[in-house]
Amino acid sequence: MKYGYYNYYITDIGEDVSAITKELETYADKVVVESLSYAPRYFELLDEVKEGDTIYVYDIQRSCGGLGDLVDTLKLLVNKGVRFVSIQDGLTVDDSEIGRCTMQALIVAQTLTGVDPIHGKFL
Repeated sequence: MKYGYYNYYITDIGEDVSAITKELETYADKVVVESLSYAPRYFELLDEVKEGDTIYVYDIQRSCGGLGDLVDTLKLLVNKGVRFVSIQDGLTVDDSEIGRCTMQALIVAQTLTGVDPIHGKFL
């Protein structure tokens, strides 16, 4: 099954949520839209998906709380055999060679966020 997700908790003035929802509907069979900062429907969706499913998000910043959260979410999805696609960011993580390389790059980036840029040591 193909799922779409968008959280408009922090919405830019003038952002057309209905247009974003319609775009997600072109990719997904079921679209989940919510406006709560703690994203309960997103976590329900992460529990619901199974091997072979795909989650389409409109953009990454509306589906995670930072790089660490993104990596943790992607690890969970990859382990379940679920494909993750961010439409605006052009990011796809799945079990393909490119998807695995993308995941590895994100893991490396996550570890670097805790490094002191002057001394190269973890903070």
